[in-house]
Amino acid sequence: MKVAASPRAAAGVHRRRAWFAVFRRPSFRRAILRPLPSRVRRWVLAANRGRRDVVARIRGRWRRSLQLRVVFTTLVLSALVIAVLGFFLVQSIA
Repeated sequence: MKVAASPRAAAGVHRRRAWFAVFRRPSFRRAILRPLPSRVRRWVLAANRGRRDVVARIRGRWRRSLQLRVVFTTLVLSALVIAVLGFFLVQSIA
């Protein structure tokens, strides 16, 4: 059972979705792609299809693999700790 979010939080999500939806609208896409040569337009559309496939594959792997999530999170956190530590060391040496 889902818990209903506050109306204010729901409005923020709706605004974000509406903003992103502008770029997904066919009319907006046509307005950008129309002035381009047909060969470039085909390349852009093919690249967009490929990007969606790659993103879907990565998203599926992320959801299925606990090991991937643990390793990635560990790497990101350790890189963050190293960056913060390096920053403080450089500041103290300088």
